[in-house]
Amino acid sequence: MPELQVPIFLDEHGDVSAFQSVPNAERYIEAIDVNNHECIGYDPQGHLLQLRMKKNAVSITSKE
Repeated sequence: MPELQVPIFLDEHGDVSAFQSVPNAERYIEAIDVNNHECIGYDPQGHLLQLRMKKNAVSITSKE
């Protein structure tokens, strides 16, 4: 799987945050927000990212 480009943008109901690493973005997101689909992730080119739970931790990967 190719490495994601940074920054990673997370949009929580219009509140957008930028992260300079995938691990920082993964630590920021709360599990309940991922489960309730309350956060959307994008890469610098605007491609949608997949946010999901993996072994009690949030995982961010490319949707493509």
